[in-house]
Amino acid sequence: MSQYVLFLLLGLGAGAVYAILGLGLVLEYRSSGVINFAQGAIAMFIAYAYIDLRTTGYLMLPVVGIPSRVRVFGDGIPTIPALLIALVYAAALGLLIFVLVFRPLRSSPPLARLVASVGLMIVVQAMVVLNLGDDAFNISGQTAGTILPNDPLDVLGTSVPRDRFYLAALTVAIGVALWAVFKFTTFGLATRGAAESEKGAAVCGYSSTRLGAVNWMVATALAGFAGILITPISGLNPTSFTLFIVPALGAALLGRMTSFSVTVIAGLVIGMAQSEVTKLTLEFDWLPESGLQEGLPFLAIIVALVVFGRSIPWTGTL
Repeated sequence: MSQYVLFLLLGLGAGAVYAILGLGLVLEYRSSGVINFAQGAIAMFIAYAYIDLRTTGYLMLPVVGIPSRVRVFGDGIPTIPALLIALVYAAALGLLIFVLVFRPLRSSPPLARLVASVGLMIVVQAMVVLNLGDDAFNISGQTAGTILPNDPLDVLGTSVPRDRFYLAALTVAIGVALWAVFKFTTFGLATRGAAESEKGAAVCGYSSTRLGAVNWMVATALAGFAGILITPISGLNPTSFTLFIVPALGAALLGRMTSFSVTVIAGLVIGMAQSEVTKLTLEFDWLPESGLQEGLPFLAIIVALVVFGRSIPWTGTL
């Protein structure tokens, strides 16, 4: 029994990342009507930028061909300054993406915005691979360094790294903060109003462009934060991080692209369920060795679309 509990709690780490990425998806969707398939790729890009800053002092730029890295600090900087700079960088990247890509597509058909977000995902992933080459696939958790305490904690007779609980607690705190902002602050109410009617928001003196820009900055900063926090646990790989979008989207869809609380719970549950399935496949020979873990997020997406499909709000009906 203790092993089942261990695997369940180990899944809190991945679940927290899914939930944070899902919260970013909800922010982006509520503010601009875009399902950003590049959310996982952005988390990956910022995680690489953070490691580059911490270990070499270079800042990786979102370009290919011309100098793609610039030295901003000697031979590296401490963890906390690197983390703060990376989060600011993530917010700036989100602003750039919104202004250059998605704001011009505000009135375009949903399919055009979908294609743009998929294209952005491919471009961001390719930039990292082209700029770093084989080094992009050799980042271990040890290279990333320790951010959250990971000493073992005894839970029901099993030893679980503390960082899983810290990640889950941070995720819940972020979800509560976003809920409070959208429920009680002028900014949150204005964002909700602009999602329903840009003209109505403009009449009240609010710019939908500014509201969208701020929400995108927060969403990409959250993506970067999630990528940085999970790297010491999982290591860093362009492919796996980019595919985090699948469980994150499952969590966001279960939250109907509007509910922060349901998105957090769904993300944590998906991560824990995936981890538990890993244990079950080791325990029972008749279960397939691969496929079940990867299939759970798709199952969540299917359930969300079947159960909530008609009630998931589209732009203009939020």
